[in-house]
Amino acid sequence: MIEKKLVRIELEEGNRLLPKVYLEPKVFQDLCMPWKDAVVVKLLGKNLGYNTMKERLQKVWKLQGGFDIMDNDNGFYMVKFDQAADKEKVITGGPWLIFDRCLAVSHWSPEFASPNAKVERTVVWVRFPGLNLVYYDESFLMAMATAIGRPIKVDINTLKVERGRFARVCVEVDLTVPVVGKIWVNGHWYKVQYEGLRIICTNCGCYGHLGRNCPTTTAVSEAPAQQQHQHNSGHSNGQSSQQNSNLSQAQSIHIAQNGKIVNAGAQNNNSRRHLKEVIRKYNPIFLAILETHVPYARLSSFWTTNGYTPVHIVEANGHSGGIWLLKQAATTFIATVTDSNQYSITFSVNHGDALSHCTCVYASPNPTLRNNFWDYLVHISQTIVGPWMLIGDFNETLLPSDQRGGIFHHVRASRFAQLMDHCGLLDLTTTGGRFTWHRNNNGIRILSKKLDRGLANVEWRLAFPEAFVEILCRFHSDHNPLLLRFGGLPIIRGPRPFRFEAAWIDHNDYSALVESAWRSSNNNTITALNNVRQDSITFNHEVFGNIFKRKKHIENRLKGVQLYLERVDSLHHVLLERDLQR
Repeated sequence: MIEKKLVRIELEEGNRLLPKVYLEPKVFQDLCMPWKDAVVVKLLGKNLGYNTMKERLQKVWKLQGGFDIMDNDNGFYMVKFDQAADKEKVITGGPWLIFDRCLAVSHWSPEFASPNAKVERTVVWVRFPGLNLVYYDESFLMAMATAIGRPIKVDINTLKVERGRFARVCVEVDLTVPVVGKIWVNGHWYKVQYEGLRIICTNCGCYGHLGRNCPTTTAVSEAPAQQQHQHNSGHSNGQSSQQNSNLSQAQSIHIAQNGKIVNAGAQNNNSRRHLKEVIRKYNPIFLAILETHVPYARLSSFWTTNGYTPVHIVEANGHSGGIWLLKQAATTFIATVTDSNQYSITFSVNHGDALSHCTCVYASPNPTLRNNFWDYLVHISQTIVGPWMLIGDFNETLLPSDQRGGIFHHVRASRFAQLMDHCGLLDLTTTGGRFTWHRNNNGIRILSKKLDRGLANVEWRLAFPEAFVEILCRFHSDHNPLLLRFGGLPIIRGPRPFRFEAAWIDHNDYSALVESAWRSSNNNTITALNNVRQDSITFNHEVFGNIFKRKKHIENRLKGVQLYLERVDSLHHVLLERDLQR
């Protein structure tokens, strides 16, 4: 091409290290021809690998024909379609969401250069939470959305007035200017929320950076906490959705057995025995084990045997810390870890089309490190859209009533309250007791605190209005386990079918019972099995004692003792508690 003078090379000011390449217009047009029907896509706020991106595009787009993708720099991908109809669907059928983030889609142009390219406009779903139902009119909503950007369409559920918590309009927004955080309609201000746009500055309202990195904020200036909170509410990223209602209904069908059991160390036989009992009794879909003390590999076979598989493991640092997040191997819930560190695991939960977010917390006992972790949670809250719940050991009290004995630290509690305020979190209702952590000295309880709790944003509370946290009995730890129930109290079931209990074999009289029942069957196997079943039921009630009833009776006594010790110091009850825990 150089010999034909189709391409020439010139040096910038004669510098050999700065060559410039020029093409003849006809050559450039020929090179562009194979790409003229391509589409450029970029997932806003997250870079995905080639295989993951292609897999997700296939699931989201659901095209008739095939397509090829080519990865570019800076998170951009170029897509070529086999069918023109598929390209039209991708361009006009959005907005598209992957991992709850917006996928920007645009026609390819010859001027596209991925190292310097920026997504300046994109199509997103915009929500108006709490909008008066009288405004659920297509013409009015399209007109109102022009204040946000270029309106494209109104969500079908909004048109049918099937969902009243928010109106939903598809809008093309300009990302180079601040996004609108609220809108005034006939005497009232309404929030404006953007699905899939997670990184919105709380200072200037622009997309693409967080408040702490805002270029409009000087290094020496610091906004007052109250003003910062006003900005957060003005540009809130929170959302609640129709899909979340579906999830809430699904949970109620499952008798709210999807619990997070926390603060149960896994280092000894007593803890493992207690965990097996928790699994048998509550059948939780997700388990979060804190203060693990040992490597997960040492107990992997225990979890496999009990039907659980790891979602994410944060190993203990020496003999402190550690978070294990597990789920039932057979569950249809899909858990995707979105963030993790030494003190927390954040993951999203998909069930059908429903999506919610959860963070399992083990905050540092060190106040300085804990304050740094609060700042980290504020950052996480700015990236999460939709229902969000946090549960675990926050190592901090919120109110004076959360503590009995010792000195209440008002400054630390105020800092914790500011965290909840900045993140828009509410304290979940708890039952079963006032405190979750206790310290004894020479048999006398000297300190009790509520260090473990559940928090949730408004969207999560709207999605799961009957959810609450149950503080369970404490057996082999100084912390009480927590059980998160999504759909209220479980339904009382009828009598269970006959089950053989291995513990019967250890009783001296049981072998004779089986032998006698078998002999009385006249060599009829079916009759012999029925005799063994009936005699075993009688034996369990009259001789052995129903093992589960005995366990429940002991647990109820232990719960009563622990509730009494929350109000009164009693050496007798401390010793009784110790005996019952054995």
